[in-house]
Amino acid sequence: MAKGPAPKGEYAGKSSVFSTRIRPDLRKKMEVAAKKSGRSLSQEVEHRLRQSFVEDEKISEMFGDRKTFSLMRMMALAIHMDPYLPSDGKSSWLDDPERFETAIVAALSVLEAIRPAGFVNYDRPLQQILQHRGEFAAFQIWLKVKRANASLPLDKGTRTDHRNAMLKADLKGLVDIANADHEWNPDKEKS
Repeated sequence: MAKGPAPKGEYAGKSSVFSTRIRPDLRKKMEVAAKKSGRSLSQEVEHRLRQSFVEDEKISEMFGDRKTFSLMRMMALAIHMDPYLPSDGKSSWLDDPERFETAIVAALSVLEAIRPAGFVNYDRPLQQILQHRGEFAAFQIWLKVKRANASLPLDKGTRTDHRNAMLKADLKGLVDIANADHEWNPDKEKS
């Protein structure tokens, strides 16, 4: 026995029924959203469920997985949470050497808090290999962003090309000052 009117519009032809229990506060938010969007409550629920799967795909594409995305968000929150160097409203942590140093420590501390159990034998060769792998990964992404065409037509290039182009546009002057030399030399000593 069917309940309610048959679905119309973008949701016409749907016949599968899904029943679940939700908290009253969530139902109220869904009802408000449905009214605002002009959808029925059922259509709003389907729309938001579909939207969550699309968002999950975007997160996987951009960050690899939801855990990495969440950790990146935590690092960003930590970077902006420095209580000892309040922002003067004129500069960001990217412009202030002290705040930048604090941001590095904050971001790394988020990762250090979840370091996997176990021991890595940090003899000098292994330490250098791990250091070089990390530096090489950073070098590669900066180089790709630096070389990206920020005005790439939407019907040209790959998704990666467009991602790098958007990063270049969003990061403006930072791309120009990034230490992405034309050749990566793993043997050069840092001063």
